[in-house]
Amino acid sequence: MDKTNSFVPIYEEMSTFLLYKRNCQKLTYRLKKKIFEEWDGYDFYDDEYIKGNKNFNNTNPLYPTIDHKISIFYGFLNNISEEEICDMKNLCITKRSINCSKREKNYESIS
Repeated sequence: MDKTNSFVPIYEEMSTFLLYKRNCQKLTYRLKKKIFEEWDGYDFYDDEYIKGNKNFNNTNPLYPTIDHKISIFYGFLNNISEEEICDMKNLCITKRSINCSKREKNYESIS
């Protein structure tokens, strides 16, 4: 049995997800300026005022980042369109540390 062939479906699925994720990142990037312009300065999840944290290095855990309330991974698994995942209603701003710890979870599952 050729073991490399057994991995083909996994690679195909991964590349499909990576394409979906890349499309979501592009759509989100197009809205970045608007999201930050309309932002009230508060972290969506813990309600801490973090607008001043924009001055930090973007790798700082307190740096404000855009988050998808319904995660990109969940959207992919559940056949949710990239447009819906990247809709303004599904985007929020939170600290990098919260966004990274959330990973593939959704807003409802971390509350």
